Amino acid sequence: MTTAIGTPGKSGRTGDADVLIIPMQEDDDSYLSSLLYVERPESDNPIIYTVTNLELYDFVHNSNINAEIREQILSTFLYFDKEVYDNKDFAHLPADLYAEMPLKEGETSKSFMITSTESTDPQGLHYNTICVVNNHCTRTYVCDYGSNCDHCLKECESVNCYTAGGGGYEGPGTDGPGDTGNPGEGNGGGTGSGECNRGGWYRIIPPNGCGGGGDVETPCQNINNKQKDTKYAEKYNALNQSNIFSMNRERGFFERQSPPSNNLGSTFIQLDGPEGSSGLGLPDNISGIVGLLHSHNDENGVIKIFSPTDVRTFINHFLPQANSYLGSYGQAYTTVVTSFGSYTLQFTEGTHPGGINYNTWEQWNTWYKEKYEQLIKNENLTKANVEKVFTQFLKEVVNINGLEVYRVTKNTAVRLEYNGKDNPVKETPCPVITP
Repeated sequence: MTTAIGTPGKSGRTGDADVLIIPMQEDDDSYLSSLLYVERPESDNPIIYTVTNLELYDFVHNSNINAEIREQILSTFLYFDKEVYDNKDFAHLPADLYAEMPLKEGETSKSFMITSTESTDPQGLHYNTICVVNNHCTRTYVCDYGSNCDHCLKECESVNCYTAGGGGYEGPGTDGPGDTGNPGEGNGGGTGSGECNRGGWYRIIPPNGCGGGGDVETPCQNINNKQKDTKYAEKYNALNQSNIFSMNRERGFFERQSPPSNNLGSTFIQLDGPEGSSGLGLPDNISGIVGLLHSHNDENGVIKIFSPTDVRTFINHFLPQANSYLGSYGQAYTTVVTSFGSYTLQFTEGTHPGGINYNTWEQWNTWYKEKYEQLIKNENLTKANVEKVFTQFLKEVVNINGLEVYRVTKNTAVRLEYNGKDNPVKETPCPVITP
């Protein structure tokens, strides 16, 4: 059965036509199934279309349809997906839509994160709006505090807002016109079994996939799976070497997942930072990059655990890519390998925590730098203190539910948690991996 999930309303004018949009949902579906799209609803000859989730891909990529209409229809799906299911990250969006957002070099589609939504009712016309972060960087840097890279963060971000269709989420409503379609135009309000294969291409299908079946893996299981993966293990072992720690730069390997449609798995690509630096630069095209292993060397002043930028990159880039390419934020990871030990970040929540902007990152850096410089000044930069300050940083400064840090080896993992200033770090071992 199909139900209306919002209050219908005019979304305003697109060209010379008023538009009425009615969002629809199939019972038990965890995504917006379809919407009725009516041009000139108050005229004697309204034109009625039905756009299902299954049809949306072809609709918004059809250059014969006005770009404003395509953008508004797509924004409506994204608006309700954010309002009803709290999804924030969207990808694979047509390159000719959302003109304010430049197409990244090497990419054929756009992606963004919704930061806020708004519903207004000027002059009796109901408007919904989505606002998204627009990052104009041509290159994404992974820089530790103290490095000399350009930190393309503050000046390169802006927020753009786009009009979606009418209606505000009020929970499941009355039965809607599920089989209504425009003669010769629509295919009805519902969707077929092919939805799992084609619907949700912009990432509205939940992490568990179609039907919501399957168990969500724990962080220990995710780490275990990585440690048993021969490609990951090879890169970890390559970094966990004394000659790597004695280098005057960082080395790393990022993991790029192939698109879900081709089932080719992932590849690991080596990165080397400039000599004398403490940072790595990701490639211009970050599509499919779900994780990173990298080293921190033994140079004076280098902190042998994650930097604030490592955490920000994990949240802003690896989490959305893992959800987009692997269907779960929990599949994202970042691992740092040092002579003190190795550490991995994991995320356990089913929704994205929101992007970390420049000002927040700057506040993180200030706190982090002050705490670790105090340890250095007092000659107290021990492994135990490094772990304690970092777990305090995660708990009290970053303060994101589900963000966890693990001390790892090639076959073990221990969760680390801040336990107060007068207590040692709380350690919770994962089950030991057996060959």
